[in-house]
Amino acid sequence: MDLCIIIMLITSIVSVAFNGMDGWYILGITLQAFFYTILGIAIASIVAYWKIFQKAGEEGWKSLIPIYNIYILVVISGNPAYTMLFFLVPLLNIYMLFKLNIDLAKAFGKEVGFGIGMVIFPLLFPLILAFDKSTYLPTETIPDDSSSEAASPEDHSTSEQGSADQKPARPRLRPIKPEDPWVTGEE
Repeated sequence: MDLCIIIMLITSIVSVAFNGMDGWYILGITLQAFFYTILGIAIASIVAYWKIFQKAGEEGWKSLIPIYNIYILVVISGNPAYTMLFFLVPLLNIYMLFKLNIDLAKAFGKEVGFGIGMVIFPLLFPLILAFDKSTYLPTETIPDDSSSEAASPEDHSTSEQGSADQKPARPRLRPIKPEDPWVTGEE
């Protein structure tokens, strides 16, 4: 996209040089088209991430604050908060971009390819994630031992009995609560 914008600007400047005032008119139209394109992309991104934050149980306005929104995305994707600092390290930030988007896709029940698509097509895939019927599957949770619906690892060892293409069901999990014994330190 940047290459297209550069080509548009160069052709407009060349047009100014060879056509006089008509070239300024073309340059103005080009800059105006560039502005409205960027504005449309920004609005679409804001809407997409607002909806993604709401689907994850966060407030949508948190997607508008520049560094805080990355922190919330790191938390939503199930990564420790300190991994946000890895975005400051050259070359490691590229790996973290892929990891964050793949983990975010997995948090909504999507595959690895969808996470890679979020990096390669950063306008299209977040919009798909925002408006599809996927639900947020929290990754920072612990099994609910008191519930009969809590699945243990033995419950998912039925892959030999089921069909080969059937995926095991994700265990039912509950959010971490402050009154949990392992959080308060009580036995």
